[in-house]
Amino acid sequence: MDCVGACDLTDTKSSSRSTFRLVYYNVNAASGDQSDSSHHSDLANYKHHDFEADQKTAFEIVQKINHILELRSSARRKEYLSLRERKSHRKRSFHLGPR
Repeated sequence: MDCVGACDLTDTKSSSRSTFRLVYYNVNAASGDQSDSSHHSDLANYKHHDFEADQKTAFEIVQKINHILELRSSARRKEYLSLRERKSHRKRSFHLGPR
């Protein structure tokens, strides 16, 4: 759980199935990266796995994982949320200028 950055529902299908995504820090991709919390890596070091289950099960899994993440927030989770927030600000501030 120390390497998990996020867990979110991503898709709900009409066939009563849902997909959720588990985002984690890929230690192997960040070879040479020191694991001290002051070093900021980029989002490329975070990988994800998508899982599919019935809607109720997927919702319960996401709820439970997020509950654990909130109770025991790791340095990797804080880093991931910070990187995601910065990326979202960059997207919002992008403009083409006057035409």
